[in-house]
Amino acid sequence: MSQTAITPKFDVANIDALANSLETASADLTSGGMQYIKFKKGEWVIGREEDTFPENSFEAVPDLPNIQFGWVCWKDGQLVDEIWYGLGEELASQDMLPDHGPYTQGNDGWGKQVRFQMNILPTMGVEANIYAQFTGTSNGAQRATGEMIKQWVKEVRSGAHRDEVPVVKFSSDHYKHKQYGKVQIPAMEICRWMTPDEQPTVQTETVSTEGSSATKDIPLE
Repeated sequence: MSQTAITPKFDVANIDALANSLETASADLTSGGMQYIKFKKGEWVIGREEDTFPENSFEAVPDLPNIQFGWVCWKDGQLVDEIWYGLGEELASQDMLPDHGPYTQGNDGWGKQVRFQMNILPTMGVEANIYAQFTGTSNGAQRATGEMIKQWVKEVRSGAHRDEVPVVKFSSDHYKHKQYGKVQIPAMEICRWMTPDEQPTVQTETVSTEGSSATKDIPLE
């Protein structure tokens, strides 16, 4: 497993005050069944069947104040340990983590991961809003999440969107890797703002029981 994943850097000196603008929306995200979503081979997929999105893109209100970064440890294809940190907390260095070796597979060991929940909106071909959790281990996933957080902090601090929550467009981008060629990476960008009252109620009819607090993903970066 790659150990070179980048932990996003951002100014969180006043993050508690910034988080107030999302409190109502975040509370709505805690009810109902949750689907698991990931970015796999250039596509956003969701649920047990890994359904795709009509435009390989969607809009969602992410639970930004409760985003977590952390370390997960895999051994012989099984999750054996995980350590999570809240927004603004400093991650432990890898040499401070417990040793669960010996590791017999190439992707065994500790790797960085990011996870957060979101309310996917019924736009861009999505028929109904969905309560979902995204997890990612690649540099691209962590970098995209960090850029989304920095954009949120900057916009909220400007005072232009008081009492509003950000709607983020989740799409794909790419870069050219010297070994792998064209590599698809996730993109997350705030595209508009809405009041918490404008956010649809999360539907609970469809529930995915697959997934865990961590997922194994081999980054190409």
